[in-house]
Amino acid sequence: MKKILSVLFVLLLSCSAVQSRQASAVTNLPTRVIHLVYDDSGSMYETGNKDVDTWCQAKYSMEVFAAMLGENDTLKIYYMSDYEKDTKKAPRLTLQGKDGAAENVKKLHDQKTVAGNTPFASVKKAYSDLQSLSADEKWLVILTDGEFQGVGGKEGIDEYLAGKSSDVKVMFLGMGPNADGITQKSSQDIFYVKAETNSQILSQITGICTRIFNSNRLDVSASSKNFSFDIPMSELIVFAQGANVDIAGIKPESGKLIKCAKSPVKVMYSDCDATNYKNKPTKDLVGSMATFIDDFAAGNYTLDVSGAETIEIYYKPNIEGAAYLTDANGQEVTDAENLEDGEYVLTFGFVKAGTDEKVAESKLLGDVTYSAKVINNGTLHDKVYASGDLLKVEEGTLQIDVTANYLEYNTVTTQLYYSVFRNKTVTFEVLDNPSYTVDSEGIVENSEIRIKAK
Repeated sequence: MKKILSVLFVLLLSCSAVQSRQASAVTNLPTRVIHLVYDDSGSMYETGNKDVDTWCQAKYSMEVFAAMLGENDTLKIYYMSDYEKDTKKAPRLTLQGKDGAAENVKKLHDQKTVAGNTPFASVKKAYSDLQSLSADEKWLVILTDGEFQGVGGKEGIDEYLAGKSSDVKVMFLGMGPNADGITQKSSQDIFYVKAETNSQILSQITGICTRIFNSNRLDVSASSKNFSFDIPMSELIVFAQGANVDIAGIKPESGKLIKCAKSPVKVMYSDCDATNYKNKPTKDLVGSMATFIDDFAAGNYTLDVSGAETIEIYYKPNIEGAAYLTDANGQEVTDAENLEDGEYVLTFGFVKAGTDEKVAESKLLGDVTYSAKVINNGTLHDKVYASGDLLKVEEGTLQIDVTANYLEYNTVTTQLYYSVFRNKTVTFEVLDNPSYTVDSEGIVENSEIRIKAK
């Protein structure tokens, strides 16, 4: 009898395969190149025979940009004085986000120059170099008091920028009371911000960074220091500005204080960077940037920060893309071992990274778009699937590659793998069914029962 049961068990296993689900996810960060033109002309240090601190505002702004660089970001800095005679000179500094905020800020902080004139050739060179590159985002940033040489004032600058490529965005920061500025044309990605004083720099710089770095900001009160979010986060960057800033950590509504793994990066005024001037720096241009990397659950939090005039919090969601299959009865397939071949409705969403925990829709993800490619038994389906499309699944191997775009330039790709079974009906035919004799010692086995599966 044991032989009979064994045969039946093997036959049943041969008719179905256990379904498995595995997922691998990759977050694709955008590539961003920023060409920054720094006005180190004499008017940034002295105007009307009086010392001015416009240079200090520009230097501080550049340090903030250097601290905000992402993993795939490149910042090239063109000093205007370098282009008075040599219009083909390479940028003075090239900073890579992958090198870390502390190193990039230090390189910039320690840089010295000899103040000269304001040739517009520096802008032309930075733009020409940028135009020839390939990146997800390209920015031309100009920090100046607006007194250019070689261009016809504001109208001449406007005319030049009007001819830029559509894939190049412009941020013009006019500093000091004499800045001519430009005409803002948001529809053409030309932006203008003016800051005459140091206090205006403190308030404007975070808005500029938000636009340039496509940063995702959380609302936080500088007084209460409370903030919240409704999706899981993997990284929070706190940028606090003020003369005596100290960032101690982040405290969940219930839990212990979370401290920064590395010391916060300081961005601050520097001694006069022009060796041919002796201006005193203004010491209220100070900021501190702390990066917190953790498994942040959705909820309410409080910052432990002191001495801050302005506070900004930037975030990175801790999410992966997901695909869901719904059967003809409208039931979502949740049993990982029972995906039968057939037709399903394919829908998409987000889950917390590394889990199957669903993430609800949130304004913190911005406008979200999904798409998927399907490979069934090694054959790529012709169509790119959108949410709500009908998917026919055949027995064998199944791979679904999901791409989700959120917050404009953020992309996460997830690959889902399945083994699909076919629910086959097995019937048996008895070929030999002998008689058995029972005596005092039990069943006398004369021969075996023989069956055939159909």
